[in-house]
Amino acid sequence: MASSGEPRKLWLVCDVSGSMSENGKPMLLRGVVRLVEQCIRFGHTAADLRLVAWGAAAEEVPWNPDDEVPARLLAPGGESDAGALLGFLASDPSAAVLIVTDGWWPSAEARKLRMWKRSQPPDTLRILKIGADANPQLKGPDVSGPEDIFSLFDGWPPGPGNADGEESGDEW
Repeated sequence: MASSGEPRKLWLVCDVSGSMSENGKPMLLRGVVRLVEQCIRFGHTAADLRLVAWGAAAEEVPWNPDDEVPARLLAPGGESDAGALLGFLASDPSAAVLIVTDGWWPSAEARKLRMWKRSQPPDTLRILKIGADANPQLKGPDVSGPEDIFSLFDGWPPGPGNADGEESGDEW
């Protein structure tokens, strides 16, 4: 956990499953990664940004924000495994999590994510859904579209440098 005064770690979880290969979503994902990095760099929010590629496995992707977005995030394929992601997130339970996705997960995987979210402190998770064909069933106060990305970071993630967020329920 970050010591007092240090920003909270933010896992930017990039869905790299097969459904993310369609309709320009790799380029949308690239743009979102850059936008989140710039929100932090220019002081719109405070966080220690870390990238995660999530598909059949979940792995941290080393990245220097002065470099191009890692190619690993722009080559989607396979399925989403929520168990792999939750196992990865268990390594740092104090981190905030932003999942960038089109939301097309198998129902069993969505159920695992909902159960995990309910076990976490309020405002741990936010979801940014991208793509014209994003899952319309993925909705709730913690789910945003790209048009709301700046308001998504208002006071989030909670921690030094940001106002505390409000508790949110889930509908997805």
